[in-house]
Amino acid sequence: MVFSIALLCASYNTASAQHNLSEGTFTTNGVPGSNIDNNGYPQNDTTYTGGDEGPTFTIGDYFHGLAIQDSLKVQHVFFGSLLMPGTAQYYNRQKWKIPVIYGLMGGCIGGAIASKENRAPFVIGAVATYFASVLDGVVCYKSDVTPLPARHTIYSALIPGWGQAANGDYWKIPIFYAGFAATAYFWATNQQQYNRYKNYLLHPEEYHGSLSQKDLIWYRDKHRRYRDYSILGTALVYILNIIDANVFAHMSSFDISDDMGITMTPSVIDNSMQSTEVSVPGEGGAPATTINVSKPSVAPVEPAIGFTLGITF
Repeated sequence: MVFSIALLCASYNTASAQHNLSEGTFTTNGVPGSNIDNNGYPQNDTTYTGGDEGPTFTIGDYFHGLAIQDSLKVQHVFFGSLLMPGTAQYYNRQKWKIPVIYGLMGGCIGGAIASKENRAPFVIGAVATYFASVLDGVVCYKSDVTPLPARHTIYSALIPGWGQAANGDYWKIPIFYAGFAATAYFWATNQQQYNRYKNYLLHPEEYHGSLSQKDLIWYRDKHRRYRDYSILGTALVYILNIIDANVFAHMSSFDISDDMGITMTPSVIDNSMQSTEVSVPGEGGAPATTINVSKPSVAPVEPAIGFTLGITF
């Protein structure tokens, strides 16, 4: 009920905003000497409000997109489902999944509250259901663009390597996971050594070596610094995994083959149209504007025969 009321309010706000837009009286500056603004509207047109367009996407736009189930991008659906689970399924016209999601999450949360000794499985179940709902919204998003770079980016953000698999770059997956394994190993090793020397400093009676207190402090700080470097390395591998999925999804439509060639075919050139430059004087001392205008030729001109040159590289 609350979800339906929010959608109706968003639709009403959008309609009100469009009504107020039509009542504004604003003008913008266009080409000197013309009465057309930079957006192609006459300057005396009161149905267009030039100037500051405001934010490109707002929460009102999100609810309006949900109400009409159109116009939302996959990243909008993703971030919306992070805040409000089930909205992605509503937008994807799979409303039957919403009670399943909330039923599983509610059952797991209720089990965690009722159980005092074994809450971990219920908490894991609630988190897994939430994660699956977000993932399902991205996977089931319908788009005419293939591949969709934003979708592949989200794939790698949720599950590292999935974006590379969607791009067909399967050989990159073990490279990224080898990077995760290496940074995780150094992270754990340096954390262990840091805790060891930290414990020696806190409990000197447990240390029976030959290192001085100054040396113990130096080793403790060294392993703490290396641990921080390992954390940064893990974050770097994760970010590179996301960037790689996005970039190569964009590049998948480019032709990068080594096929190079030149083709030449006969063609007929139409000379019946002539291009003429027209100068429009400016107003108030503004410089004149030159416009190219194509018009039929006065004298009859026969078509010419030529060649069309095509270069593939």
